[in-house]
Formats: sequence, C-alpha cells, structure tokens
Amino acid sequence: LIPGDPFILKTARAIANRAISALGRGDLASIVFTKDNRLPQDFTADRQRLLAAIRRLDYGFEPGTRVDWQYGQLRSLDTLKSAVEFLRSVPEFRSMVIWVTPGIPDAVDAIAPKFAGLGPVDLPGHETDFSLFQSLTRAFGEARASGVPVYGISPLGLVAESMPIANPEVFGVARVGFGGIAPREANAMATMLQQLSLTTGGHAIVQTNAPADRVGEVFEENAVHYTIGYDAPRDMID
Repeated sequence: LIPGDPFILKTARAIANRAISALGRGDLASIVFTKDNRLPQDFTADRQRLLAAIRRLDYGFEPGTRVDWQYGQLRSLDTLKSAVEFLRSVPEFRSMVIWVTPGIPDAVDAIAPKFAGLGPVDLPGHETDFSLFQSLTRAFGEARASGVPVYGISPLGLVAESMPIANPEVFGVARVGFGGIAPREANAMATMLQQLSLTTGGHAIVQTNAPADRVGEVFEENAVHYTIGYDAPRDMID
C-alpha cells in the first residue's frame, strides 16, 4: 500500500532499515511484501540478507479503479493476518510484527464489511463480510493474548492540503494532499493503525515526518517480558 511518492518509499525503507539495525544478537527477522512476494526473506539473523530484501521494496498497488484499490488493501490485511497466525503457532519465541504501511482509511470494525470481497461489499449483513470481520477480530485479539503485538508504522508523514492529483474514478475529486492523500483521509488511516495496533497489544507510530527515529522504542518495549502463573487453591468448577 505504499503510495507512488519517492519520499514515502524512502521513509518506508528507512523504517525497515532502522528495525534491522535494532535487532539483538541472535534475533531472527523475516520480511514479506504485500504486492509482489516472490522474493521475500525468510527468518534469518543475517542482516545483509535482510537489508537486501528491504532494497527490493517498491511502490504498492497502483489503483486503476476503486476495486483495484480495495483488492490491494485486502491483500495487505491478509498478509498481516497470516503473519500473526504463524507467529502465534510458535509461542515459545518472543515475537512481534512491524507493519510498515500508511494504513487504511476505515475504523477497524468497518474494515471487514468494506473489503470482504468484490461483490456487494456495502451490505453490512453479508455473510462473507461478517465472516471476515470475525476472522480479523479473532486473529488480532488472539495476537494480544499470545503475545504477538503488531506495531503499525506509517511512512506517510504529516499531510497538508495541496492541489488535487487524484484519479476521480478511484478516489473522487476530494482526494488531495501529500502523495495524493487528503489530510482527512490521512487522519483516518492513522486512527485505523492506532486501533489495530492497540488491539494486539502494540502501538502505532503515525503522523510524524521521522518515524524511523522512533523504531527504537518498539524494541525497548519488547526487550523484557515475563509470564505470571499461579496454583489454583482448589479444583476449577465448570
């Protein structure tokens, strides 16, 4: 979902590079892409391999139509959900997901109804919509319970009004601003990232022109963790 803007692409790469530089000794990392995942990087401690994968990061889906744009957003969510589910399957390892994306201009509880398919997506009672909503909610809720926080980090920067540069067929004539994204839409994207990150136990880094400078706080937050257990005083009764 990286817009076709050189500054945003450069910032996205800087975020990922900073994350690699913050890895500890023995830490493993993997890099996956939403649009073209033919050359991802599997889990490795080799920083040179990880940095090479980051250099392959390119612009995201080019929305020729509104359906194309919705398809790209759905693929991004699918990738995130798959990553969370995989990391949940290995609870013996401390894990987290850094999601570098400008976000989606919808609240978390509105994502599924809008992106559940290419058919009648505006019908809130549609069975497929409800199924995807349940799936996303369950995946992100279980991510929190199993200790797999998601940190949404936006490369978008601060957005101010500018001349319209939109494709009206996709976004309508109101789509203006940095990278073709209007301030109102940018605020909605930031809110979505904040909501989703908090749902999983992480937090978002949004609305700053230097997001890479704050990547370190993500690793500091995950540097120490503990598990609390207790012995029940008597047998549990259903």
